[in-house]
Amino acid sequence: MALNMWLNHCGLIVAALLPLAETAANDNAAAHRVYCNLLTVASIPYTTSGLNDDPNNAFSTMLAMNFSTSSNDWTAMFDTSKEAVTPKNPPEEKTPGTDKETWQTMWPQWWAAGRRCVTEKIGQGDKPAYPPISKPEQKKQAHRELKKLIDGTKHLVAECQTVKNDIKTKKTQLDSYLSEALLGEQNANGLPTPTKGIAAITNWGSACGPNLRGKSIAADFLCACNNNQDTSKQCDPNYDPQNWATGINVAEKWPLLKNSCKEPLAAELTAGQIHGALATFSAALQHADSGGTKYTFLGISSDHQCTGAAAKLCVDYTAYFDKTTGHTATKIPWKEKLEKAATTITVLEAKALEGRNLARQIQANFHVCQGIYAAAATGTLVDSVNNAISPLKPSTTDIQKPLAITKRQTQLALPLAYGMSLKAMRTKNAH
Repeated sequence: MALNMWLNHCGLIVAALLPLAETAANDNAAAHRVYCNLLTVASIPYTTSGLNDDPNNAFSTMLAMNFSTSSNDWTAMFDTSKEAVTPKNPPEEKTPGTDKETWQTMWPQWWAAGRRCVTEKIGQGDKPAYPPISKPEQKKQAHRELKKLIDGTKHLVAECQTVKNDIKTKKTQLDSYLSEALLGEQNANGLPTPTKGIAAITNWGSACGPNLRGKSIAADFLCACNNNQDTSKQCDPNYDPQNWATGINVAEKWPLLKNSCKEPLAAELTAGQIHGALATFSAALQHADSGGTKYTFLGISSDHQCTGAAAKLCVDYTAYFDKTTGHTATKIPWKEKLEKAATTITVLEAKALEGRNLARQIQANFHVCQGIYAAAATGTLVDSVNNAISPLKPSTTDIQKPLAITKRQTQLALPLAYGMSLKAMRTKNAH
């Protein structure tokens, strides 16, 4: 896989370094390939790795299981059999005067848990997914153990939601970076706008002259493929250029120039693809010394001048480079946007991995809750806990020391009673 990526990368650079002066027709084909490559990576959609609603669904079911094991006095306050919308406020006559704020905050969640018992048939209904727990002592023990797990899962759910929010924010940033790299800032209707995405549209010199390039890939691409002398096809046989001695119709020419690029879009954008396209661009740049100054440009020119004439159709990037060494001195605006996009993709991938790990922990706790509920429903939860604890009772000869041991042994025995491995319990406790 890595070898194939390296070979593809080398192929792109070799293609970019093919002689720029090929023939009178298509003599700017190499620059066309470079800009097509940049256009492609800026157009590939990025899909965030799947963080679905399973963690929230699992936690909601945990809350519902806990609700179903509450006392009859408590569950009787929630008539969820006919309502489909969660009430925002608790009934005044049932709200304790000393705890109104907590009830106001928690009531929608409590009601939703009760409603989920109805919709998911937890402890009620025909053919319930979770059979009712008939024995009071089993129900009480289940409620205690479920609450412990829920309390230990709340922060995982909160962290998972934070990650999802971060991913959403970063994805919006990524889309903005890619759009602005391709079309410039304040682009509209898929076109670069004058002054923001392209310096001007009145003529080649006003759009593509010194200190005017780099606003967008689209603008530089148009500068490389439309001269101000004639309509010869210097970039690609499938693109009919416009003589840019006068105003260019960007709404017509930009879609045509885009369509002249033959590279199919990849299924998903990666940071490596962006870095590869930027490396291809850097490798294709030409340098020429004149009067002690090193000029940097992309396209065709017999010297270093980019005038827009057919023989000097190039994009001058000298202003972005050190004029002595030829090294990059400042960021080309669209290049900086692509670099930020690549960095953002790396962050998104790390966030997605973090979210998946949190989701797995929540799901594991959910399965433990299912085991607790099932044991209580079959009448074995209390017996399992007692059987795990009873052999560990302290002796009567020395109360203090055995008590400390018993507490630790109990912690180890409980997961065994619920069918958990010690390793799984340690993992859960770590979170």
